[in-house]
Amino acid sequence: MIRSPNGNESKYNSQPDLSRRTEEESNVSIRKRKKMDHDCDCKAEIQGLRSEVSRMNNLLENFVISQEKLMTDMRENIKTLNEEIKDIKSSTSRIVKDQDNIKGCITDLNSKFSTHEDRLTCLEGSLKTSTTTTIDSSEPNQLRKYEEIIQEIKERKKREKNIIIVGISEQTATSTEERVAKDEAEVLNITAVVTEVPKLTAHHVLPNLILKKHCTQVFSQSVGVGLACLAELGAIDKSSVETADLLLFFDDLFDSVNGSYSEIVGRKKYRAAVTSTSPHHNLWNYSIPILKSMKFFDPKCEKDDSVCLQFLKCFNES
Repeated sequence: MIRSPNGNESKYNSQPDLSRRTEEESNVSIRKRKKMDHDCDCKAEIQGLRSEVSRMNNLLENFVISQEKLMTDMRENIKTLNEEIKDIKSSTSRIVKDQDNIKGCITDLNSKFSTHEDRLTCLEGSLKTSTTTTIDSSEPNQLRKYEEIIQEIKERKKREKNIIIVGISEQTATSTEERVAKDEAEVLNITAVVTEVPKLTAHHVLPNLILKKHCTQVFSQSVGVGLACLAELGAIDKSSVETADLLLFFDDLFDSVNGSYSEIVGRKKYRAAVTSTSPHHNLWNYSIPILKSMKFFDPKCEKDDSVCLQFLKCFNES
């Protein structure tokens, strides 16, 4: 294709100038194109329109992609919902079956319960009839057996408060009175031995004969154990147990300050020497609040004479 050169040589200002062709150019097909005298003013607008169309095309493509993704998610959600609905339907059907089974079991239980009630009613009637017949036709031997049973129940009721003493053999006598007499004799022998253990005399009991050494002798382990045993046996008042505990407390306290042995002798652990790990410290810490709580009263004027316990404060601070 041959184009005519630029210039004003052609009358109509067209390119190429077909009036001037050589012989070689005569065989060449030539397309004429009108040359624009100046640039078009709408070029910028067309360019802007093209960019706007391109932007809208991109927006449409993005919108289509997002819609496709949304539709895919919706399909997945719908599929999941369908599966859950199927599970709910199957669970509901199982629950209905279980309820039917439970109803059937309840019906069976009700029928069995009514049957057992009828049987119990029949048994109660039979029992009342047999009891009436037995009582009416009872013989003296039968009545004697009933009396023995009642007597045994009464004896067991009495024995609920009995004290079990180790070392006494079980009585084999058939008579109740004989068994009771032998048991009382054994208990009296034991209490006699117990009362002899403390070896108390009139000097330990009568106020006009009591001396200081007699007072300290009363606060001994033997006297405390004897009082506790007699109280448990019922020979003296039950409240004597508290007095026995007080005597044993002071006995341990006296031993803790009079100990002279290097080792424990005669199961009296507080009579041993005091060391950093000996039990004396725990006993002293335990005894101080007890001694502080004690009060002394003058028996003549009933006056509180507890001022003599002030030394405990100094003892505690030391």
